[in-house]
Amino acid sequence: MTANGLQIGSALPRCQTTLIALLFATLLVVPARASSPDPDRFQLQVHVFERSVRRVKRFGAYKGEGKANLIEAGQINGIEFAYDCLYKFHSSEADEYYPARWKRQNETLDILMGELGSDTKTHTCELKIQRKDWVYRKIAGKLVTMSPQEYASLDEARDERNHALAPDDLDPSHYPVQIALLHLTWTNTVSGVHIGTGQGNIASPTGLNAVDFSLHCPVTIQPTPEGRYLLGRWLEPGTHLLLLLRSIDVDGAPGATCDVTAVVEPDVFVRASSDVKAVSQDEYRRKYATSDVKPAP
Repeated sequence: MTANGLQIGSALPRCQTTLIALLFATLLVVPARASSPDPDRFQLQVHVFERSVRRVKRFGAYKGEGKANLIEAGQINGIEFAYDCLYKFHSSEADEYYPARWKRQNETLDILMGELGSDTKTHTCELKIQRKDWVYRKIAGKLVTMSPQEYASLDEARDERNHALAPDDLDPSHYPVQIALLHLTWTNTVSGVHIGTGQGNIASPTGLNAVDFSLHCPVTIQPTPEGRYLLGRWLEPGTHLLLLLRSIDVDGAPGATCDVTAVVEPDVFVRASSDVKAVSQDEYRRKYATSDVKPAP
């Protein structure tokens, strides 16, 4: 349809055309809102022990240095780091960590942090790092260094203690072995696991046999009184024993177990002053044998 020989809508006034062009150009240069980083790309873990913070007022950023552990594919190393970020982050609590990813292998990495007051918004901060041969650990509130092997041993001991204080089976009838602990020497404690050695006797249907042993316990125990025995069961007959401790009071545990490595001997141990000595089966029957074999309370 035409009006006065002109196509309706065929052209707009020049001012309107210019305005539309400017608006379209503006839309092209306005950046889209950045989306939050994909957490699945942050496969590393960084546990921050210490970090300093300084506010850079001119730019509104935060700068500082710190110490942390970096965990990558099951391997753990201490790192020292420096950062310069728009967002402030904090030291890690307990077993918490920041997800992280490499920006430049062994030189810089990004840690991923959440935004306070939001369950979905996240930010990153770049750390310039220097990898160390040691691992950091906080013991009694003090930051110390140790080898990765020592660090792993502490974790294993902690897991061992937790398992010993929550055994699957506390039924005395399932612990048919009777063992007397005649002499004990405690040599070390690792993450609450007490390590010791000693000598004792294991009761059998035919009598007693001497046993040298090493043990790991969540508590320190005392040698058994004369004629008293603790209960246990073989995990590996003749070499590996689980010792039952009943009615202990550690972290509210109703009972616990000790892990015992044993070497059974043909003789019998007897107490001699503050130590023990081995005697033959014949000598034991002649001089020391009694029929009073009672489980320890």
